[in-house]
Amino acid sequence: MEIIKKGEIVFCNLKFKYKKKVYELKEVVYKQTDGLFYNKRLMQPLKIKEKVEVYDIEILARLGFEINYNKNK
Repeated sequence: MEIIKKGEIVFCNLKFKYKKKVYELKEVVYKQTDGLFYNKRLMQPLKIKEKVEVYDIEILARLGFEINYNKNK
């Protein structure tokens, strides 16, 4: 698993387990916040309705960091 800083956005392949079954999503955009992933458009066909814990990430490209508009407030 490659290291991603908090708030960093990457284009990657993700691997996760859900109910003892291993899934892999290819070429997705992932933002590191709490180690969990949920994208309704990608997960609905898999019949997954909750956040899942990612255990492996293959980074294809680093896109940058999120902009914190509320940082100074």
